[in-house]
Amino acid sequence: MGRTKSPTTPYPEVREDSEALAPSIAADAPAASQQPPAKTGFQEIPPPWIRNKRQGGSGMGVRRQRRHEWEASVAVELDETGPAGVTRRRVRVMTRDLSATGFAFLFDRAIAPGTHVRARFDALPATPSVEGRVRHCLPCAGKPHFIIGVEIIEAEATR
Repeated sequence: MGRTKSPTTPYPEVREDSEALAPSIAADAPAASQQPPAKTGFQEIPPPWIRNKRQGGSGMGVRRQRRHEWEASVAVELDETGPAGVTRRRVRVMTRDLSATGFAFLFDRAIAPGTHVRARFDALPATPSVEGRVRHCLPCAGKPHFIIGVEIIEAEATR
Protein backbone atom coordinates (compact mmCIF):
# COMPACT_ATOMS: atom_id res chain seq x y z
CA MET A 1 0.00 0.00 0.00
CA GLY A 2 1.28 3.49 -0.79
CA ARG A 3 2.40 5.93 1.84
CA THR A 4 1.71 9.60 1.24
CA LYS A 5 3.68 12.56 2.47
CA SER A 6 3.49 16.31 2.10
CA PRO A 7 4.72 17.87 -1.18
CA THR A 8 8.47 17.70 -1.69
CA THR A 9 10.98 20.05 -3.20
CA PRO A 10 11.64 18.95 -6.79
CA TYR A 11 15.07 17.57 -7.60
CA PRO A 12 17.11 19.38 -10.28
CA GLU A 13 15.60 19.42 -13.76
CA VAL A 14 17.64 17.60 -16.38
CA ARG A 15 17.13 19.07 -19.82
CA GLU A 16 17.26 16.86 -22.85
CA ASP A 17 15.37 17.49 -26.06
CA SER A 18 12.24 17.65 -23.91
CA GLU A 19 8.74 19.00 -24.21
CA ALA A 20 7.22 21.32 -21.59
CA LEU A 21 5.13 19.74 -18.85
CA ALA A 22 1.37 20.28 -18.56
CA PRO A 23 0.27 23.55 -16.88
CA SER A 24 -1.60 22.19 -13.84
CA ILE A 25 -3.45 19.23 -12.42
CA ALA A 26 -6.83 20.94 -12.70
CA ALA A 27 -6.12 22.00 -16.29
CA ASP A 28 -5.47 18.36 -17.23
CA ALA A 29 -9.11 17.38 -16.78
CA PRO A 30 -11.09 17.33 -20.03
CA ALA A 31 -13.15 20.50 -20.52
CA ALA A 32 -16.35 18.49 -21.00
CA SER A 33 -15.80 16.47 -17.84
CA GLN A 34 -18.46 17.08 -15.20
CA GLN A 35 -16.88 14.66 -12.72
CA PRO A 36 -14.97 16.06 -9.76
CA PRO A 37 -11.32 15.03 -9.51
CA ALA A 38 -10.62 11.76 -7.69
CA LYS A 39 -9.15 12.01 -4.20
CA THR A 40 -5.90 10.09 -3.76
CA GLY A 41 -4.78 11.25 -0.33
CA PHE A 42 -2.00 13.50 -1.58
CA GLN A 43 -3.57 15.59 -4.34
CA GLU A 44 -6.42 15.58 -6.79
CA ILE A 45 -5.90 13.62 -9.98
CA PRO A 46 -8.50 14.24 -12.67
CA PRO A 47 -10.53 11.32 -13.95
CA PRO A 48 -10.01 9.48 -16.21
CA TRP A 49 -6.50 9.92 -14.80
CA ILE A 50 -4.62 11.75 -17.51
CA ARG A 51 -5.77 9.47 -20.31
CA ASN A 52 -3.93 9.95 -23.61
CA LYS A 53 -1.63 12.50 -21.98
CA ARG A 54 0.65 14.41 -24.37
CA GLN A 55 0.94 18.14 -24.06
CA GLY A 56 3.45 20.38 -25.75
CA GLY A 57 4.19 24.05 -25.26
CA SER A 58 6.91 26.46 -24.34
CA GLY A 59 8.83 26.86 -21.10
CA MET A 60 11.73 24.43 -21.56
CA GLY A 61 13.30 23.54 -18.22
CA VAL A 62 10.51 25.14 -16.18
CA ARG A 63 8.59 22.75 -13.96
CA ARG A 64 4.91 23.54 -14.32
CA GLN A 65 3.57 20.47 -12.52
CA ARG A 66 3.72 19.93 -8.78
CA ARG A 67 5.43 16.74 -7.66
CA HIS A 68 4.21 14.83 -4.65
CA GLU A 69 6.52 12.62 -2.64
CA TRP A 70 4.97 9.18 -2.81
CA GLU A 71 6.57 5.86 -1.89
CA ALA A 72 4.89 2.70 -3.13
CA SER A 73 5.85 -0.58 -4.75
CA VAL A 74 4.97 -0.47 -8.45
CA ALA A 75 5.11 -3.16 -11.16
CA VAL A 76 7.20 -1.83 -14.06
CA GLU A 77 8.03 -3.28 -17.48
CA LEU A 78 11.07 -1.88 -19.30
CA ASP A 79 11.70 -2.37 -23.02
CA GLU A 80 15.50 -2.58 -23.18
CA THR A 81 17.37 -2.55 -26.48
CA GLY A 82 20.50 -4.66 -26.71
CA PRO A 83 22.51 -6.76 -29.18
CA ALA A 84 19.69 -9.35 -29.29
CA GLY A 85 17.04 -6.70 -30.01
CA VAL A 86 14.34 -5.43 -27.65
CA THR A 87 13.90 -7.34 -24.40
CA ARG A 88 11.03 -6.74 -21.98
CA ARG A 89 12.11 -6.81 -18.34
CA ARG A 90 9.54 -6.96 -15.50
CA VAL A 91 10.58 -5.58 -12.12
CA ARG A 92 9.06 -4.15 -8.93
CA VAL A 93 10.39 -0.75 -7.99
CA MET A 94 9.85 1.81 -5.24
CA THR A 95 8.45 5.12 -6.44
CA ARG A 96 9.92 8.41 -5.26
CA ASP A 97 7.34 10.91 -6.46
CA LEU A 98 4.29 11.34 -8.69
CA SER A 99 2.70 14.16 -10.68
CA ALA A 100 -0.06 14.35 -13.28
CA THR A 101 2.54 14.12 -16.07
CA GLY A 102 5.07 11.64 -14.71
CA PHE A 103 6.67 9.77 -11.86
CA ALA A 104 10.10 8.84 -10.59
CA PHE A 105 11.37 5.59 -9.15
CA LEU A 106 14.58 4.21 -7.69
CA PHE A 107 16.49 1.56 -9.63
CA ASP A 108 19.77 -0.28 -9.12
CA ARG A 109 21.24 0.69 -12.49
CA ALA A 110 21.05 3.40 -15.13
CA ILE A 111 18.30 3.31 -17.75
CA ALA A 112 18.80 5.19 -21.02
CA PRO A 113 16.56 8.21 -21.68
CA GLY A 114 13.93 7.29 -24.27
CA THR A 115 13.45 3.74 -22.91
CA HIS A 116 9.79 2.68 -23.11
CA VAL A 117 8.18 1.96 -19.70
CA ARG A 118 4.86 0.48 -18.61
CA ALA A 119 3.75 0.71 -14.98
CA ARG A 120 0.74 -0.40 -12.92
CA PHE A 121 -0.10 1.63 -9.79
CA ASP A 122 -1.85 -0.88 -7.52
CA ALA A 123 -1.89 1.58 -4.59
CA LEU A 124 -3.98 4.23 -6.44
CA PRO A 125 -7.75 4.23 -6.97
CA ALA A 126 -8.78 2.39 -10.17
CA THR A 127 -5.26 0.87 -10.45
CA PRO A 128 -4.15 3.01 -13.38
CA SER A 129 -1.74 1.57 -15.91
CA VAL A 130 0.53 4.00 -17.71
CA GLU A 131 2.89 3.99 -20.65
CA GLY A 132 5.76 6.39 -20.70
CA ARG A 133 9.36 7.01 -21.57
CA VAL A 134 12.41 7.64 -19.44
CA ARG A 135 13.20 11.36 -19.50
CA HIS A 136 16.20 11.36 -17.17
CA CYS A 137 18.40 9.10 -15.08
CA LEU A 138 20.20 10.69 -12.11
CA PRO A 139 22.64 8.96 -9.75
CA CYS A 140 21.67 9.07 -6.06
CA ALA A 141 24.37 10.84 -4.07
CA GLY A 142 26.25 8.32 -1.92
CA LYS A 143 23.99 5.39 -2.87
CA PRO A 144 24.24 2.64 -5.49
CA HIS A 145 20.89 3.64 -7.04
CA PHE A 146 19.54 5.89 -9.78
CA ILE A 147 16.47 8.12 -9.84
CA ILE A 148 14.60 7.32 -13.04
CA GLY A 149 12.20 10.05 -14.21
CA VAL A 150 9.37 8.87 -16.47
CA GLU A 151 7.12 11.08 -18.59
CA ILE A 152 3.61 9.61 -18.91
CA ILE A 153 2.51 9.33 -22.53
CA GLU A 154 -0.76 7.44 -22.02
CA ALA A 155 -2.73 6.27 -19.00
CA GLU A 156 -5.90 4.32 -18.33
CA ALA A 157 -7.74 2.90 -15.34
CA THR A 158 -7.81 -0.90 -15.26
CA ARG A 159 -10.43 -1.56 -12.56
